[in-house]
Amino acid sequence: MATDAKNPEHWFDFASDDLIRACRRFAEGDYVDCLFHLQQSAEKALKGKLIASGWKLQRTHDLSALIVALKTRGTDCSWYESVASVLATEYIADRYPGFNDAPPEPDEVRTFVRETTKLFENLTGRKYSGPPLSA
Repeated sequence: MATDAKNPEHWFDFASDDLIRACRRFAEGDYVDCLFHLQQSAEKALKGKLIASGWKLQRTHDLSALIVALKTRGTDCSWYESVASVLATEYIADRYPGFNDAPPEPDEVRTFVRETTKLFENLTGRKYSGPPLSA
């Protein structure tokens, strides 16, 4: 399928796919990959919403910067900032040597899944349609 980086709906499609993958990884107990896909889902949902507001695409993985950019355009996602901070740390720590942080506990990861689902639904206007979050 051809996609267009200027089409917010395409960003939302990718964000949805990553959120579904995150829930599957959570169910499998692969919390590291779950966190990676949560970060990716949040990033793509934020970028899609920004693009819908006329923002020129910037190649960044910085969720905090994207949240600030959205706030300047009238959408306040500051409630997601603490989750974004953890996801940013885990995104880097899992891919590069030199980090000693302990990964979040499963209950904390479950909270991150719920908060990222809320972010996705708020920004995209879509309901999450993937597998339910396992107990």
